[in-house]
Amino acid sequence: MEIGTANTRPLVSVIIPTYNVEDFVTLTLDSTLNQGLPAGGLEVICVNDGSTDASGEILEEYASRYDFIKVVHQENSGGPGKPRNTGIGESRGKYLFFLDADDELTENALRDLVRTAEAEGSDVVLGKGEGINGRVVPGPVFRATKLDADIIDDNVYRTLSPWKLFRRSLVVDHEIRFLETLSIGEDQPFVARAYLNAKKISILADRPYARLRARGDGTNVTAASRSIEDYLELARAVITVIVAETDPGRLRDGMLARPLKRTLRPMLGSKLLALDSTERARVVQEMQRLVSAHYNDRVAGHLEGLDRIKMDLAVTGQSEPLAALVQWEHGDPGNRFEVGPAGIRYALPEGVRELVDDARAHAVHPQAELNLKHFDVESGVVKIIGDATIRGLRTNEHDVALRLQGRKSGSTQTIPAQRLGSMGDADGSGVFSVSFTTMDLLDDVWDLYVIQTIGGTEYAARLGSKRSPSLRAEPRYIQECERLRVVLYFTKGAGFLSCDIGLQIAAHRLPQAKVVGVVPDHSGSVNFILSAPGATDVDARESRSSMAEGRPKALVVETLSNDLFSVTARVEDEREAHISFDVSNGNGTSRALPAEGLSLPTSASGLAIEFAADGSERFVVKGDPTRNTGIGRRGHWAQGLKERFLG
Repeated sequence: MEIGTANTRPLVSVIIPTYNVEDFVTLTLDSTLNQGLPAGGLEVICVNDGSTDASGEILEEYASRYDFIKVVHQENSGGPGKPRNTGIGESRGKYLFFLDADDELTENALRDLVRTAEAEGSDVVLGKGEGINGRVVPGPVFRATKLDADIIDDNVYRTLSPWKLFRRSLVVDHEIRFLETLSIGEDQPFVARAYLNAKKISILADRPYARLRARGDGTNVTAASRSIEDYLELARAVITVIVAETDPGRLRDGMLARPLKRTLRPMLGSKLLALDSTERARVVQEMQRLVSAHYNDRVAGHLEGLDRIKMDLAVTGQSEPLAALVQWEHGDPGNRFEVGPAGIRYALPEGVRELVDDARAHAVHPQAELNLKHFDVESGVVKIIGDATIRGLRTNEHDVALRLQGRKSGSTQTIPAQRLGSMGDADGSGVFSVSFTTMDLLDDVWDLYVIQTIGGTEYAARLGSKRSPSLRAEPRYIQECERLRVVLYFTKGAGFLSCDIGLQIAAHRLPQAKVVGVVPDHSGSVNFILSAPGATDVDARESRSSMAEGRPKALVVETLSNDLFSVTARVEDEREAHISFDVSNGNGTSRALPAEGLSLPTSASGLAIEFAADGSERFVVKGDPTRNTGIGRRGHWAQGLKERFLG
């Protein structure tokens, strides 16, 4: 939909509260200049909230250059709430957009946000943001564009910041304003009320619409230290809005997740311990008053583990057991868990354990700690030695197994491991050893998990991200049936160990080079014919113990066709020669192997050639071909062999 030409009323009013931002505000104002709106379609209202630096002068200079920029000066109010409200009062646009004076709009952001609002009839449009200088921006809400978003199902409730497009009539008709009494989070009650009164909300996740900056000096309001009283005031304001604007049920319960997780939960930590017992009891009593009437199973389900236990104690007014639990939580992390009948549970302190039922005491997501110490491959058997423990659990007297899970097939194979040590000491050592045979696995990419079974519950974790520094990161190839068709490798990023059977991943497919013919020549040479489909380079090397410093000598490689190559090696003085062929493509390099059924000369002919299958994958030439009287009759075979392979 195209945006028509604007009349005397702007389409969008951008409201920018400004306080001591002389280093950033020019970037913010410049970003409003390329918004793709028609002439007269934009007004920018900058409210200078008593800045003591050059911010006011910068605003006035821009206003003198651009007639759509308006500046309002007022005494400092102590926060962005009052200047934003001033901006609402001064605004004339059909839509409002609140932009902080250290953030920026991307090109044509307002044009595209307005197009969506006009086409969809949206009262609020959320555009994806991106962080600057390490600023963290909401993620789950912007996974996909949703033109008719659900507040709960589409995670809209998880972002209550004001950098959104609001229909002005929504704000004015419902008298939605920023709370000027809050020192932090004044935007959250405002945005929550807007959501709950909006007829339609849209999410645009196709690109960033705003760039949000974390200041290097830490002077963002959101970066400032918050007291426990700040959290209480904010929680009280947001919960009051949610309860007033909703009926009991799914919407209210879902919206309460935000203050529960983001505002009340941070209070139940070191800030609570810093209070004396009287003040602590007062704070817990206030939390109980705010939450208990709405704290049903669905609301409580937004929290888990220790967070759930602490909130349960708070909403029932148990201030001293809550303090004891927080004190224990900040104590020795190595003694956090114990083994219960159903698996790992929290080793709760005395006086708390009696207040928590068994199901709630069950540990949520205990962290498995794995260390890959060593692995090697021999004759298709992979042997792994590692260390498997649970962080915070001192005992390691439990079963360990390796589980291979196929990505394509979904099938699994579980192989019991052998414990090599369970010392039960402070470092929780739990060394294990396990082996598996690649020939037993179907063609698939197999991910390797270590399973620790405790009290009948399995705790699984991928293997390999933590490993011994001595382990090489490059893939390890395994030959099966005279072909390179298995590779053990560490995944990109996390570095987990996986096994690719049948080279399912294209990047693992190395050239399958074969020596298909070996013919001695009467002149004292040996001709090798190589088949190497897809090869981009063939490197042939000869080494002898008599060569200077043992350096190998490069041999000349003749290209016979796209896939066939010929290499001639000179044999002299009956000294043993070692000859190898490295063949490369875009993925890497492999060593040429003898083709199945390849006949190699024996000592009976005056020359012996053997293949060393000891990992070096080289051809060993012994003897002197010129001493065999019959070799001369075979001198023409090399050329004949080339012609035969070329057809």
